[in-house]
Amino acid sequence: MRTPAARSPTSWGADPSPELSALHLELLRGQSAPPAAARDVPAQLTSFVGRTQELERLGPLLSAGRLVTLTGPGGAGKTRLAVEAAGRWAGAVCYVELAPLADAAQLPYAVLGALGVRESGFQDRAGAATERMLSALEGRELLLLLDNCEHVVEGTARLVGLLLGACPGVRVLATSREALGITGEALCPLPPLAPDGAVALFFDRAAAVRPGFGGGGGREEHARVERICAALDGLPLAIELAAARLRTLTLDEIAARLDDRFRLLSRGDRTKAPRHRTLRAVVEWSWELLDEEERLLARRLTVFRGGATLDAVERVCGVAGAEDVLASLVEKSFVEVTDGRYRMLDTIRAFCAEWPTGEETAPDAAHAAYFLELAETAEPFLRGGAQLAWLARLDAEHTNLLAALRHGDRSTALRLLALMSWYVRLRGRQGELAPLAVELLAAVGPQAPEGLIEEYVLCLIHTITGQGDPGEPALIEHVDALMAAPGLKLRLPFTLVLWSLASGPQRGNEEQLRRLRPDDPWTLAMYRMGGGFQELFAGRPAASESAFTEAVEGFRATGDRWGTANCLDPLAMFAHWRGDTGRALALVDEALVLVRELAAPEETADLLLRRAAIQLHAGRSAEAVELFTRSADLARGAGVPDKVAGARRGLGDAARLAGDTPRAREHYEAALEMCAATWFSIGETLRIFIGLGRTAAADGHPDEAREWFGQARDLAVEQPEDLALADVAEAWAEVADPEGAAELLGAAEALRGVALAGDPDVVRVREAARSQLSPAAYKAAYERGRALRSAAVSER
Repeated sequence: MRTPAARSPTSWGADPSPELSALHLELLRGQSAPPAAARDVPAQLTSFVGRTQELERLGPLLSAGRLVTLTGPGGAGKTRLAVEAAGRWAGAVCYVELAPLADAAQLPYAVLGALGVRESGFQDRAGAATERMLSALEGRELLLLLDNCEHVVEGTARLVGLLLGACPGVRVLATSREALGITGEALCPLPPLAPDGAVALFFDRAAAVRPGFGGGGGREEHARVERICAALDGLPLAIELAAARLRTLTLDEIAARLDDRFRLLSRGDRTKAPRHRTLRAVVEWSWELLDEEERLLARRLTVFRGGATLDAVERVCGVAGAEDVLASLVEKSFVEVTDGRYRMLDTIRAFCAEWPTGEETAPDAAHAAYFLELAETAEPFLRGGAQLAWLARLDAEHTNLLAALRHGDRSTALRLLALMSWYVRLRGRQGELAPLAVELLAAVGPQAPEGLIEEYVLCLIHTITGQGDPGEPALIEHVDALMAAPGLKLRLPFTLVLWSLASGPQRGNEEQLRRLRPDDPWTLAMYRMGGGFQELFAGRPAASESAFTEAVEGFRATGDRWGTANCLDPLAMFAHWRGDTGRALALVDEALVLVRELAAPEETADLLLRRAAIQLHAGRSAEAVELFTRSADLARGAGVPDKVAGARRGLGDAARLAGDTPRAREHYEAALEMCAATWFSIGETLRIFIGLGRTAAADGHPDEAREWFGQARDLAVEQPEDLALADVAEAWAEVADPEGAAELLGAAEALRGVALAGDPDVVRVREAARSQLSPAAYKAAYERGRALRSAAVSER
């Protein structure tokens, strides 16, 4: 596939790339933009045997109620049954693995990650992730499979209670060793396998390790298998472990060794449930049949969360011939392997973690060092053409990276957190680092360790929520002071970006930038992009467009999709302002390809909104309505109500321009209701007020229109830039006399730096004013407005 770097900045008018051609075809066919991709149930490596009755029972339970919990001891087959049931569910399913979670605070992030939903805004505040999860699930029909709830059962119960109350279309299928204990929960306890099912499972798994087993053994062989399964209490995992031993043992040898194990067990702890004792006995027996190297590797594998690659196992565990030993553990059902990743079943992992390693500590330090090295290797690639491959690699190791943060020493943890900062920003998972950063700062103290100022700064930044918390001004001052330290050289170019987000736009000159991060093309491109936004907010569009053009060239040179897309969007806006519809659409479409490659549904919704507005102003109302609708669907699935509001406001604009003012008002009011629930939607609220005012004007109610425009003005004057006030000036021109309209249009041009050529509302008012004034009178009023700027609006 062609990377962004492969297209030159001059190719915008050339024939479209294959990626753009495919996107155009999708848009013409009316295909929806891809929603946030929910995680499907994991593929199973073995056949489903022995739980037919329970499977048949689950379907009606899920249809009749909204929460079903499969309960039973470890090894009872809860996950296998749940996955099979979910796979047969007729609707959408999202699988959430809870076993790797360290605590209940990670629950909403686990659900968001499984839904494919990114975080929004700056950092996480208390409850923000839960709010985002509920927004993402509102209005959706979905079966949520929460697997392995037992170690976070109280937190899971609270979360499920909230979810079921707020999202009536969501059903939950949970697996746990105990019930969640909330109203409406239907329990499905798993009994021992029936004798026929247990024997069938044994024969199925035995045939996998000894081909032909069961083909000619007759009744005697069947009876021996029945006795073994009965001794194993019909527990699926125990049966599978025993069957796996047929690779090297006979049925009689397996039976004899199990008899020995259970005689020893009968003298053990009788307070434990019989099925728990049975499973432990089988795991212990299987453990004793491992050789010393296999046991050592099994113990050390418990340091990994969410599985590991062969390279990670070899580097972290330090066992000679690890590949062969791993293969042996796979054969003996201690380890599973899927797509090159090795993982232990949770029951076996818990058992192996109990055994002393013969070392002072588990290989925590080696684990942290390995994943620190992985993050260091990945960092530059996250800003270049190999972005997608490295994002996928870090996604696969996400739980290991978080675990390494927890058990690494302070220096390692600071460095790793710093290196993960841009990855979590690109993936919209920055809130997961916030509580870890707080813990790390408490351990490190108020002073940056020597040689780790940059890493300490990034740790501080991860604790800043951007919500106006009382202690944050002091934190920001501390960050600013550290960034101003003499001789500071930054190793990570994105530090400047995150500093700017935390402290506000940094208006230092380029020499300061070069002092902090010299000779880095990506940093210089980022600096140009920041300058583009500053010039835009200052009402200097020509300088802004020039800066964004330089920035996009820099990002193309590095191959960074994120930076390229974030520059293409404002460049499309400038083209739209000038009325250059073809160029505007081409730039938006190229950006759409890039953000969809990055699996960024929120940004995709933004760009669809931009494309819809361009189409609407070009007179293509039907295409615009389709795009606004798809943008709303995508934003709703991503849990971003303010962006749903933006799309509904766009639908209101389309209805109003088509003359359907009742429908327009319905869309605007729905959009306004969504904005009322969010703190960061002032700009969108302002635009909705303008839409309601224009609707009132179209219905012949100028006084009502002025009231709406006045509310929009009150919001606009509180903004740090003048673009919103320019929008208000143009809107107010609709209810002004011809001379006043010309004055307001002049003020809008002065505030924005350019007159809008492609907006039908502005064009209509401009033409009406010109038709009623002499050229000299129009020009005089227009120039008077240009001189008055904001005063022309504030005096209304």
